[in-house]
Amino acid sequence: MNKLVTWSQIEAQQQFLELLKAVHKNPQLITDEQGKVIAAVVEIETFQKFIDGNQPEKKPSLADAFATLHQICAEENYTLETTPRIDRPHPFLSSY
Repeated sequence: MNKLVTWSQIEAQQQFLELLKAVHKNPQLITDEQGKVIAAVVEIETFQKFIDGNQPEKKPSLADAFATLHQICAEENYTLETTPRIDRPHPFLSSY
């Protein structure tokens, strides 16, 4: 398991190259004057896993639902029967 290493903000600024080199071994935490963690420096792979894990899940669209329905109908050799379209009078157009 990785051991978290803590640097004060001043140490991190003064020894920035050492901090970056240490990231390959363990995550590095940076604290403010009160000892509160204000930043974490990690390898890019760790950061990418974090980003990938926090992406919102894509909600299926209506088009996706229809594509799935179309695929199911094709697999089961099913056709959807619809009634033929019948034009009906339009009250706004009939007055012209």
